[in-house]
Amino acid sequence: MRRIACIGDSNTVAVRYSPSGSWCEQIAAHDPAHWQVWNGSVIGLSAYLVAEKVWPNDPKYVAYATDPANDGVLIALGTNDVARGRTSEQIIAALAFLYAQNNDGGRRQVWILTIPCQTNPALQAATDVVNAAIHAHFGKAVIDVGCEALRPDGIHLTPAAETQRADRLWSILTGG
Repeated sequence: MRRIACIGDSNTVAVRYSPSGSWCEQIAAHDPAHWQVWNGSVIGLSAYLVAEKVWPNDPKYVAYATDPANDGVLIALGTNDVARGRTSEQIIAALAFLYAQNNDGGRRQVWILTIPCQTNPALQAATDVVNAAIHAHFGKAVIDVGCEALRPDGIHLTPAAETQRADRLWSILTGG
């Protein structure tokens, strides 16, 4: 059995947005007999909040996120950090902390997903800066999600985009 942990925000929760479940759950649905996911995502979560508030104060969350049974971790955070005006340096520092905490001394693969495109031009400009920093800092550990279809709120993925992300990540995870 392979197990992937997902750490993200409302685009990873997706409960009320996607009838097929979030992209995280849809990954395991490709082969439920051999794959499981732990979705540690929370609406409103940011890289800063996980690194500075959740990690030091929620040992149960940390135990799930760093469970030795996890073969890999997908970190999809940053949208809320950008929206709250955090700098790229602050976001990269938080992501780097989470990367280090989850890769188990190099024994577990950790991927950082880029922040999806934004419909607000000011947020998109900040997102571009952060995504460039993510690529520069994390290199081959980055999965670039690009511009995915968003719901009318301009923030959340459409159900079709959830499925497309899950299919793309499934391909990456399985080498397909």
